[in-house]
Amino acid sequence: MEPLPLEERPFTYAELVTARGELVAEDLVRRLGDGRAVVRANAALGLAALGRAGGELVPYLRDADARVARAAAEAMVHLGIAQRDHLVQIAAALDGARPEVIDTIQRMFADLVGRADAELISVLDTGRPVAANAVVGACARIGVRGLHLLQAAARDERVRVRINAVGGIAQLGDLEQRSSMDVLVAVERDDRVSDVRAATRAAVATLTARVKAIISARHKTADPSPAAVPELERRALNAAELEAAAAVAPVDELLRALEVPRVHARLNAIRVLVLQGGAAPEIVRALAVRLRDADETVRLEVALALGKLGAPAVLAAPALARALGDAEPVVMAAAETTLAELGGAAAPALVDGLDVPNEAHGARVAALLGRLADGPRLLRESLGSSSVDVRIHAALGLGALGKVRAGTGLQALASTPTSGNARLRAAIAKAVALLEPRVERTPPRVAIEGFETRVLAEPELAAGKAAIAAAGVGGLAAHLSDARAAMRVNAAHALGTLGAAALPAADALAVSLRDDAPGVRIAAARALDQIGDAAIVACAHDLVRALRTADAALA
Repeated sequence: MEPLPLEERPFTYAELVTARGELVAEDLVRRLGDGRAVVRANAALGLAALGRAGGELVPYLRDADARVARAAAEAMVHLGIAQRDHLVQIAAALDGARPEVIDTIQRMFADLVGRADAELISVLDTGRPVAANAVVGACARIGVRGLHLLQAAARDERVRVRINAVGGIAQLGDLEQRSSMDVLVAVERDDRVSDVRAATRAAVATLTARVKAIISARHKTADPSPAAVPELERRALNAAELEAAAAVAPVDELLRALEVPRVHARLNAIRVLVLQGGAAPEIVRALAVRLRDADETVRLEVALALGKLGAPAVLAAPALARALGDAEPVVMAAAETTLAELGGAAAPALVDGLDVPNEAHGARVAALLGRLADGPRLLRESLGSSSVDVRIHAALGLGALGKVRAGTGLQALASTPTSGNARLRAAIAKAVALLEPRVERTPPRVAIEGFETRVLAEPELAAGKAAIAAAGVGGLAAHLSDARAAMRVNAAHALGTLGAAALPAADALAVSLRDDAPGVRIAAARALDQIGDAAIVACAHDLVRALRTADAALA
């Protein structure tokens, strides 16, 4: 096969993906040093097409030829999360880079918020303003989620991270004034480093001035000049009146109407904003706040309005994800429709939205994630979250996808840490059952006389070891749910005779520690001891709970 003629013309990323069978990573790395700009640009995009993550592309963000620098930045965007280990070097390389390259890298960083937070926070450990601004600028692109990253960074152990974080909060804090000021006040009060306290005092002053300026601007537009459409606040407007209002009503007047106590005023404002096609960030954010309005008709109107705004509504995606738990089914359904229309752009907000305690709410978020082209991967990655609720909803979401679409879901579920949490173990078991349902539902009979009717002595079980092995760990574990106490006792003892081979049944035995029959509880405890340390570690939470509430014999 002839090698791709990278020197003849510029290739697009899509073309290189199609032709990646003709590309060799080592050859492309070598061609990055070619004297021809077209070759260097094609090589950069070719490495991205091959998924080659590494530091080779970083120096080319400042290439003397603008085409090469732009190609290197585009390659970074396509590699995305694969470059998480190189974010510090990428940000440092922006010192002296072209504005369009900085803008592209900020877009890349914005997409990584929620997926590579630790690495993005590490970028803030710098004395270079351009590097810190790459993260702050990325946070500004996505609004409240970005602000939350900076608020978390303000508590980081590294001094320069805290200094840069409070500076970012000063710029974005008006999005959530109360929480931002709380963070800044806490840092100024508690931080032991004088430079951090000084930077925080400056940030408090900047944020205070910003908030005052916003309030002052609202007052200036509210007081001296009469309202362009006074009917907005007086009564509900019909379709023709809304059209007429859209032609003359200034945005500031409409945003003020969103705060008016009268429901019809808020509804009028929302409808007029949609007719105007208002999709500026401040409009989208103001509408997102109304998704928590006390009146369900306003919440419904906002969810529908955001759907009509199209792609700019992605700024409201976190609020829409919260609305999937709305008490009103119609609001929930409208939020779901709008999020579905936003597609992959809403993915970061949906991943964050898995962190809710309500199972039905989490299931709706997971279902929307599952519809995305990249949804199965995002759900699998969420199984590694530090939040138990996220892991529970990600597990159930994977189970709902089915075995083919879930991909390596079974392996991911098997390696998910349960942290001794019964809810999470149950969710994983349910997901596994959905992805790999068992055909045989009836537990196999254990061919030992009396196994089903009376508690057997140890010599009887030892004599029937072949029958126990034939029933298997899964079959014996299924008998732990039998209605007959003697059967449950015998099943637990039988599992114990299998030793370490019975480890997969440890969870079922842990449940039996709470059995109504004292004999079953004691048999389960002895079986776990016989299986060994791995079973005890896996069920430590259940064993400690049993010890707290146990009778003397079980203890």
